[in-house]
Amino acid sequence: MSFSSANPIVRQTAIQSKPAAQSAGANMDYSDMHLLEQTFKLLPDVVSIYDVNAERVVYSNRSLASVLGYEEDMLVDQFLLHPDDVAGVAAQHQSLLDANDDTSVDAHYRLKQADGNWKWFSERQVIFKRHVDGTVAQILKTIRDTKEVQAGSQPEVTLDLLHYITEYNLPNYAFMLFDHEMRYTLSTGILLRRLGFAKGEMEGHTLREVLRPEMADWFEPAYEAALSGTEIHLEHVVGGIIVSIHCLPVRNENGEIVAGMVMAEDITNQKQAMAALIESEQRFAQFSENMQSLFWMFDTAHKRPLYFSPAFENIWRFPPELAYDNPSLMMQMVHPTDHQLINETVVETLATGQHEIKFRIVLPNGNLRWISSRAFPIYDDQGGLYSVAGIMDDITKHIELVKVS
Repeated sequence: MSFSSANPIVRQTAIQSKPAAQSAGANMDYSDMHLLEQTFKLLPDVVSIYDVNAERVVYSNRSLASVLGYEEDMLVDQFLLHPDDVAGVAAQHQSLLDANDDTSVDAHYRLKQADGNWKWFSERQVIFKRHVDGTVAQILKTIRDTKEVQAGSQPEVTLDLLHYITEYNLPNYAFMLFDHEMRYTLSTGILLRRLGFAKGEMEGHTLREVLRPEMADWFEPAYEAALSGTEIHLEHVVGGIIVSIHCLPVRNENGEIVAGMVMAEDITNQKQAMAALIESEQRFAQFSENMQSLFWMFDTAHKRPLYFSPAFENIWRFPPELAYDNPSLMMQMVHPTDHQLINETVVETLATGQHEIKFRIVLPNGNLRWISSRAFPIYDDQGGLYSVAGIMDDITKHIELVKVS
């Protein structure tokens, strides 16, 4: 079965009934098609790829004809898009052609069913592929039957899809849906089992039937807020696991709140890592703040200073904050005779991460000071140089003693 129309905008909306794997072959290689089919078959929506130049659908994961009530082998040579929706769909199509790759365009329109009635659909389009010259080559579309959702009814949720995602890709997460009576209608995710709940155990039970009274008292205001339209973020320790919890409203096509959703994440490792980092930073701060030498770090990729210890001002006689914003202030204080040495050292340090030099600076009061600088490289996990650390000291007294001796 195919839908034909003299209007290409109508033709791209009323997509072919059969998954167009054969016709897609000329535009997409087999590995692309296999990946698309394996991914899109998990989705409840009709997913299609529309070729702009050919003005036809080159891939569709399932039949839209069956949704409209047509038989697979039947030809329908008529306008399926409602006349009142043609202009809106055309404008949507054109706006996407002029958009960037991060933009998605939404539209709502009616298609004629086999029985002559009109069915509403919601569609989202994004740019799937561009030509070499930058013009849009193909558009990826998701299409959903937007049946009237009665106030208070539950949204359609593909439990198998949610279970698949959480079980195989999100082991630290859990997802729950609850109705206006705070009764769970869906619960899935490995995290729930780690928190002591069997799969599906929460479904059909209210918040207070599932949780201990003190925990229910703690969660209930967040659930009430979600059902009132407010998103709430909480953190709570459950059985030794630190859980980040988002409670948010679920709305139907009319914007009415029909349920609440809980998204929970185990952030124990993140919190422990953060605590360790804070402790490490505190120890580093204590170390650097008590050093008489100037400890510094430099980002070789972005060619900017990362850190100067408090001893910076003792050597350079101005606050380190100025050096972060304008590192050239340090070069301006270098004795003119040593400029070439500094320039050569910078090149060497960016390449190797190492140097050991002595140079002179001229203080604002005209006094001359001798400075020593030693640097060593810091490598990333792949062995690449990503920063340099070093020590600077004012060695003027040492130089003067050497001269005297």
